[in-house]
Amino acid sequence: MNNSKSINDALTELRIQIQKAGQEVEEKSIQIISQVAESTKEVVSRTAPRSKGRGVGGHHLADSFVVTETGIYTSKAFYISAKKNHKYSIVHLLELGHLRPYASTPRVEGKPFMKPARDEAVSKIITDISSLISNEFSKVGN
Repeated sequence: MNNSKSINDALTELRIQIQKAGQEVEEKSIQIISQVAESTKEVVSRTAPRSKGRGVGGHHLADSFVVTETGIYTSKAFYISAKKNHKYSIVHLLELGHLRPYASTPRVEGKPFMKPARDEAVSKIITDISSLISNEFSKVGN
């Protein structure tokens, strides 16, 4: 009887440690994603095409990107977009290219700058969160 009580106590303690590790992973994952979103915004701003002149209203599209956070707790999402008071509606045209039906060159080729930054961010998030999970759960049972 005494042996089963100690096993139950050990299992209860292990369950508590696993729950705490899971909570730590959730909280730190949000911090990781937030930091990666900010660094990705910097990459997007640095790699976005710039017009030869002063840009729209003296500002280039590359200077207008912002990180927006939505949701609460572990349901947070971060996205990068151009400010609405700028020509935010042309980002997809620059990224993917577009047609110019009455011009001498009927197609403007895209200059991908968002997708490479996103791919790099996804890779970094996966690596960092995988490492976080390994570190937090390696503490369980010790």
